Parts: sequence; C-alpha cells; structure tokens
Amino acid sequence: LLMFADSPQAHLSSFWKQVHQKERLLLPSLKELVDVLWEIGIYPNIEMLEPYNLQPYDSLDSVRGEFRRRLYVNPNSAEDQRLDRALAESLVETSDGLTIRNAQPRRLGFISWNTKQQSVLP
Repeated sequence: LLMFADSPQAHLSSFWKQVHQKERLLLPSLKELVDVLWEIGIYPNIEMLEPYNLQPYDSLDSVRGEFRRRLYVNPNSAEDQRLDRALAESLVETSDGLTIRNAQPRRLGFISWNTKQQSVLP
C-alpha cells in the first residue's frame, strides 16, 4: 500500500478553517493504518519514499478552481470571499508558479507485509 504520512489533504486544513470557520476533520494517515495492522497482528515493513513538494499552480484562477472543489465552496458565496482572502494571504509567486507559503513537503510510505504472517484474529 501507499499511504501519506499525514492526512491526504492536510495542506488544506488551514484554508478549511479560514473558509468554513471550523476545524477540518482529517482522514486517517500512515500512523492510523499501522495501528490497525498491529491490532490485527500484521507487522508491516515501511519504506518512506523521497519527500516531494506540491506542484505549483499556473494561475490564481487554477488555484481558486481547485480549492473551491476540494473545500466545497460555491462561487460568489461568503465562503468564496473568505477563500479569496485566504489565498491572498497564503500564496507566494515563484519562478515555477504559485505555491502555498510555508507548505511542507509531502511524504508517502510504502507499506508491505508477509502474507504468511499469522493474525491474532481467528
């Protein structure tokens, strides 16, 4: 399995909070998966892959469009206005395009295990 070390859309959590004015509930990540595997008697091998940065965006319109979809924001709504303010505060222009200020590299773990391992479940 491939699994993010952090929740798959953790980089959008601060935007969610600014736009919707409440904390975002994050999806499980690698740690939670490993906890479940251990609970059922599977002790996996984990290989962390090389960290990578989010792809830069070509334009403000492309960022806005993607973030509207990912954050469930309707155009011309109060949430959309808050999204525009959050984007203005958080985006940085680089030679490659627009990026999120202080965005941390994403990390993926490759998880594997021996299928002949005995589980604690009957």
